[in-house]
Amino acid sequence: MPPEQTKLNAEQHRVLQLIYDWLDQYGGWPTFGQLDRTVRKLGLQPERIIEQLARGGMLSPFQAGRLQPVGRDELWLTLRGFANCQGGNEDLASLLSLLPWLAAEELNFEPEPEQPDGWVRISRTQIAEFLQIPSDSRAMRRLRRLVELQRWGFSGGEFAGGEWYCQVDRNVYRFAQVRTLDDYVSVMEQWEEEGKRPYVTIPDDFYGPTETPADPDLPRVPELEPYVSTTVVTQLESAIESSAWDGTKLLMLIKELNDSYRGEQTYAAHALLRAILDHVPLLLGFADFRAVASNYPWTRTDRQYIKRLADFRAQADDVLHRMISQHPDVLTIQDIPQRVAINRLLQECASAVAASQAIQSVP
Repeated sequence: MPPEQTKLNAEQHRVLQLIYDWLDQYGGWPTFGQLDRTVRKLGLQPERIIEQLARGGMLSPFQAGRLQPVGRDELWLTLRGFANCQGGNEDLASLLSLLPWLAAEELNFEPEPEQPDGWVRISRTQIAEFLQIPSDSRAMRRLRRLVELQRWGFSGGEFAGGEWYCQVDRNVYRFAQVRTLDDYVSVMEQWEEEGKRPYVTIPDDFYGPTETPADPDLPRVPELEPYVSTTVVTQLESAIESSAWDGTKLLMLIKELNDSYRGEQTYAAHALLRAILDHVPLLLGFADFRAVASNYPWTRTDRQYIKRLADFRAQADDVLHRMISQHPDVLTIQDIPQRVAINRLLQECASAVAASQAIQSVP
């Protein structure tokens, strides 16, 4: 049974369909800037209509919860948005058919001993075979973008020949019995409510007596977390070790970056982070970091992280090339991007290298 459609006026439906048609033709989401003039040439007001669609749950809100778009904002259809587009119900039917199978695959997944919390990786070919549709079809490209907006998984990367994969976490089990869009939305709402439950304060001695500092008058200073996570470094080392890449320089850059961050060495940290950004693009199949930020199939959240790193390169240039002056410098170690951004970049590098090796090893 097809999902119930929301009543839209003619202008809203036309703009919604333009977004879907762009996705269908190009396999990716349009930005507001790419559709702005097209909509205005139709005599419509794109900002007003897109805000109405976002308020009505047809489009995802933009960064920081904004409902009014700017030129660089990608226009992402929600599930309700798909349901109100010609052709969208086909995509939703594919997603709903896929969920019980993905939940079963996750339940039967046996992770590697060294990565007990690893996610299930499902390739485009596997999905196409299950759904019995051509792997290089437009329907598969649309489904990929639909999957990457869901909380239980994301599109992980792409290889030669257009092969891509998605990664699925344990929360897909919540959707194992979903059969309709309303079922799906109901499960999502319940999941959201669970996340709103208040945290219970755990007593200091819950896990046993706490150690008393040698000098009770001196506060215990917590050890600073490495800027690049030890787990990510281990993943990167393991992936590169079994590949044709020489990771000696990259791993040394990461070590020196962590040392500089720990020592609050502002300029060294800026320079080393910039060096890493210039060093890794080939691992993701691109010649420079600008192409990595623009063309790699990042998920919605990761794209925001990578954009911060891309914007940071100009700040690092300022550190490296600004000449001495009579004014004090205002940069501090707090001005480098949050740790999560570089950790997601390097984690994706490790995943891409490991996946590439796995494909090459298949006879």
